[in-house]
Amino acid sequence: MVEVISAQRAAELVGNGQTVTVSGMGQLLVPEKVCQAIGGRFKASGEPRDLTLYYPVMFGFGEDTGLEHFSHEGMVRRFIGSSFYNQVYPRLAELVNSNKVEAYNLILGGMFHILRCTAMGLPGYLTQVGLNTFQDPRQEGGKFNECTKEDIVELHQINGQEYLLYKSVPIDVAVIRGTTADEDGNISLEEEYLSMGVRVQATAAKTNGGIVIAQVKRMTRRGGLHPRMVEVSAALVDYVVVDPDQPVMVVGSRRMDSSMFPPIEDFSYNPAASGEIRMPMPELEMLELKREKIIGRRAAMELQPGEVTNLGGGVGIRTVPLVTIEEGVEDEAQFTIEHGSLGGVNIGSVAHHNVQAIMTSAELMDFYVGGGLGLTILSFGEVDAEGNVNVSKFGPVMPGCGGFIDISHRTPRIVFVGSMTVSGLETEISDGTFNVLKEGKRKKFVNRVQQITFNGQEALKKGQEVTYVTERAVFRLMDEGMVLIEIAPGVDLNKDVLDQSEFPIKVSPDLKEMDKRIFYPEPMGLKIMNDNG
Repeated sequence: MVEVISAQRAAELVGNGQTVTVSGMGQLLVPEKVCQAIGGRFKASGEPRDLTLYYPVMFGFGEDTGLEHFSHEGMVRRFIGSSFYNQVYPRLAELVNSNKVEAYNLILGGMFHILRCTAMGLPGYLTQVGLNTFQDPRQEGGKFNECTKEDIVELHQINGQEYLLYKSVPIDVAVIRGTTADEDGNISLEEEYLSMGVRVQATAAKTNGGIVIAQVKRMTRRGGLHPRMVEVSAALVDYVVVDPDQPVMVVGSRRMDSSMFPPIEDFSYNPAASGEIRMPMPELEMLELKREKIIGRRAAMELQPGEVTNLGGGVGIRTVPLVTIEEGVEDEAQFTIEHGSLGGVNIGSVAHHNVQAIMTSAELMDFYVGGGLGLTILSFGEVDAEGNVNVSKFGPVMPGCGGFIDISHRTPRIVFVGSMTVSGLETEISDGTFNVLKEGKRKKFVNRVQQITFNGQEALKKGQEVTYVTERAVFRLMDEGMVLIEIAPGVDLNKDVLDQSEFPIKVSPDLKEMDKRIFYPEPMGLKIMNDNG
């Protein structure tokens, strides 16, 4: 039988200098009670110290949750993660920016594959994902601050082609979460919205001689779980911590918010997000006709029937699903996010309402990297003349790459979405025209991006179609550079578009006006058609 222990006892099992991996994404699948106990132990005793924290996805949501329990000087010497959001993890960001910890920002999909390779005793994950981006050691090798020196990504030549080797990371402790544990330690995830990579995290620890601690909501008798329900086998679990009050993020009871991380109103369980049942679409407040809706509507016009479309974080995930709902075409779209949800409708979170399938992140990333997607809609932070995109680092502000690089690696059609300027931008839509009332102080079309998260020239070599949708214009990356192909009605070509870029933009001889329907408050009559009509 598995040993059931307290969260405090679990915290005592983490030793100084060990490498720890923790499950979760935002509020989902986070073993919060155990994380809190580990952080509390350090604050009380100064141990465990000098940890390496390996987290494929950011976990926890804000101060004194998840990652922030580990963000104390001396507790962790090295963070290896796919995200470092300053707004959500301020203590972590301060440690990284002040060079008090080493910090590596690696690709989300790759981080799960690194665990797989660790579990199999392989030297690392060999891939072309990340070449000629900041993951490449010829640029930064994923290092996120000055005190980070060791190369954990290597460049290799195989059969005349370049590859990156993301080195394996031996795991000593895996802290994961599930819904139910039986008396043997088998773990199920029936009330979780995602499965992420809890199994591979556990496997990487066990094959390295480490331990696995699973936090669950409840216990059941031996044999109480159908084998098909078992996500993590008892063979991989050493200890179980029971937290009957562990929260599950709500999906579908709130309106979309304009911030990167919308506020959560409650933590009630939604069975339509876990796949337990199908439910009617909850009542949602549709977006006002402002610039974000303009962007979402134009991006939604790129959807095609039967095509699997990834939605990345930011304006795309906040707007495109709501546009399809408003237009009554949500059932014609096939949305997915890199964290494992496939099908159903994303309504403002990392889970889907009436989800059709829940895959592990690693499995879904295999599909992405292999070219299974037809389209991805991703946000941009900066764009330069070569079509490069930065979303990962802006001086001391460091969101990280997340799954951005994996997703964009081989997707044939990529739509980047965002506004042309920020910081004080004021606009209005009136009588079917778009008007800039006050220009933003900071231009996002820059001479040189601060960090290359997406390499535009590599995309052209691969034959990818790359489009940049803004609130006032649409651009296409071509061999001759960035080309303006559409302009919003009411917008001045020179003052509002060309002058708002630090680099020259070519104007297509076939420049046309953006679809006028986008700029009126009533539904557009959007049809998801093969010709994008």
